[in-house]
Order: sequence, then C-alpha cells, then structure tokens
Amino acid sequence: MHIFTWLWKKGILGNFLAGLIVLLPLFVTVALLSWVTTIAIAWFGAQSPLGKLLREVGLLFAAEPAALVIGWAILLGGIWLVGVAATTVGREWFRRQISEAIERVPLGGSIYRSVAQVVQLLSRDKSAGLHKASVVFCRFGGGSGVGLLGLQVSEKIFVFGGREWLFVYVPTSPMPMSGAIFLVPRDCVYPVNLGVDGLMQLYLSIGVLADAVVAPEYRLDKLTARGLLASECPETRS
Repeated sequence: MHIFTWLWKKGILGNFLAGLIVLLPLFVTVALLSWVTTIAIAWFGAQSPLGKLLREVGLLFAAEPAALVIGWAILLGGIWLVGVAATTVGREWFRRQISEAIERVPLGGSIYRSVAQVVQLLSRDKSAGLHKASVVFCRFGGGSGVGLLGLQVSEKIFVFGGREWLFVYVPTSPMPMSGAIFLVPRDCVYPVNLGVDGLMQLYLSIGVLADAVVAPEYRLDKLTARGLLASECPETRS
C-alpha cells in the first residue's frame, strides 16, 4: 500500500493513468478489430467450410497455392456480375427469382425473407417498405429501470393482455445485426431524433461515439433547462 502512495505522490501513477486514458480508445479499437478478424477467419479462412469449397473450385483451374485465390476471384467476380445484372435488369426481379427458388426449401423461405428485410432496411431500400423505420427510446421498469435505443420498423400496434404493444428491434454491441425483438408497451416508446446510421454507429462503437452521434437536445443540461426530466414511465401517451 505504501508503494502505491509513494508512486501517486511522485506523479508516476498519475502519468501512467493519463497515458492509459489517452491510449484506451486505441486499445479498444485494436481489440475490436482483432475480434472481427478472428470471426472473419473462422467464417472465410482457408480452413473454413467456405474456404475449402472455394479451394476445390480453384483446383479446377489452377494448382496450389493459387487455388484458393482463384476460387475467391471467381466468387467475387460472380457477385460483381450479379450487381451489374441487377443494375440493368432490376434488383426486384433478382430478389423475386431467388425468393421463389428458396421457397421450395423447407423453412428456407421464412428465413430468407427475414434476412432480406433486415438487409434492405440497413441499405435504405425503399422498395421493401421499411424506409419508415424510426429510432426509438424504450423505457423499462419505471424510474429505477433501464432504457434501450432500438428500431421501430413498423407503426402497427398489437394488443396483448388488454394493453397496446409495439415491436422494437434492439441491436447488440458491437454487432448490431445480432440483436433481439422486444414487445414494448406503446406508452413507454418515445421517438428519438436519431437516424438509423447514427444508431448503428452507436452500437458498433460500444457507445464511444455517443457524444458525437446523440443530438445535443438530449444532453442533461438541455433537458434540465427545459424541465423535461421524468422519473416514471407514463401510463398514457399524449
């Protein structure tokens, strides 16, 4: 204990903490990138199922070690050609053809439709009818509860147990695509002046970008001045 007191008085510990605070964003960024890289290698690396398949395809045209590179080139070139065709023929036509093909696979159609809707939402595709999705704040547990930022992708109201509920998608951090659907009481869902891009940045950065993404109107000094702080979840919506 005395050694820590001495280090603090001499400024050694203080300088170390100051340096740690400066470098902490870099450490977190490197850790996140390392985590994402590990997942990417597991999914797309040479020993992954996809990597082994691409290697087998590449072996039809070249020998090792160029087989995997050739396989990836064929896959990426195929994706590019689909993009060119979708631009000229129309994305909706391609989606319809893929959907009709997958509908023949048990459970394939429902899974494909769900994934396609999320992708279209994140890509701002208005043809899917999801462009009206809005960022909302959900409050749980009253004054001593918690709040979550999520996406209200539909304005439809559902009634369960005699109460009105809304479906809200709440992303997880740092991978917003792996979120969950919550049924939230309608009177505990509040619209937020925040775009979908801002919400995704917030979750991707594990909250680090909150000060840059969240509008100034939601900061404590602004709310206190306007008298908008509340301690309980209202029972009715005005």
